[in-house]
Amino acid sequence: MAYTFNNPNEKSQKLIQHFEMFGHRGIWVDGWKAVTVHRQGQPYDDEEWELYNLREDFSECNNLAEKHPERLRKLIDLWWVEAGKHGVLPLDDRRGELFGVNFEPGSPHSKREYIYFPPIAHLPSEVSPAVGNRNWIMTADIERSDKDEGVIVAMGTQNCGFCWYIKDNVSVFDYNIFTDHHIVRSETVVPTDECSIGVNFVRKGRKGTISLTIDEKESGSIQVPYVMRMISSTGFDIGRNSLSPITDDYEAPFEFTGNIKKIKIKLPRYRKPSDIRGDAKDKFRAEMSKQ
Repeated sequence: MAYTFNNPNEKSQKLIQHFEMFGHRGIWVDGWKAVTVHRQGQPYDDEEWELYNLREDFSECNNLAEKHPERLRKLIDLWWVEAGKHGVLPLDDRRGELFGVNFEPGSPHSKREYIYFPPIAHLPSEVSPAVGNRNWIMTADIERSDKDEGVIVAMGTQNCGFCWYIKDNVSVFDYNIFTDHHIVRSETVVPTDECSIGVNFVRKGRKGTISLTIDEKESGSIQVPYVMRMISSTGFDIGRNSLSPITDDYEAPFEFTGNIKKIKIKLPRYRKPSDIRGDAKDKFRAEMSKQ
């Protein structure tokens, strides 16, 4: 594209460009473009393609598929050639599932226990605890005075995520479902000096229960109407909310002024590793058979 910066009217020097997302496909060659819209779960070969002459119809309003079937056929065949060259195959029409967490043995998320000893820098989502769409238990060993407060753990942004913090001497957890805030506060104050506080998340179908604990004793709980599959793609913080504030209850970063000695996050195992590996192989064979 650099050649267009000095001469915006310069003719395109590219010869071909292919497109694919969630099974939707397209290809451009010498001013002609073929496209198809994919319906999730439907066979790729049965889908209808459209054809446009972008030199005369830049807005793609006049479908020329019936008028130029041979040209369209060549473009469709060429799309498969380009897809094979550039690693597009096998096609995968999953959507939300693609952004979920990989629990394959050996992946960063195959472990079922995370232990952190602060201070720790912001963690990207790729190595953050995989707490979306599942049960989990989080505990924090802390030391504080009655003046100390701030964020214990934060994951996400003001759009969605969760944050766990101490304010006004109580433990608070805000589960932010796309700006719909579900907040639970501990029924008892957080002790001074050394103590252990916790959050337990239990999924029940699409809903969930969030319970707070203080020194292993339950101290307040709420129900949430929806369990987020992916909490956030922005990562994870301990001791502060380094991005936009997840809750309206404080101004970020709201760093914890006490001492966080250890954070421990325990996750259940979904299934045996052998089951996951078997499923992955079966899915791969099934997808390749469709191409």
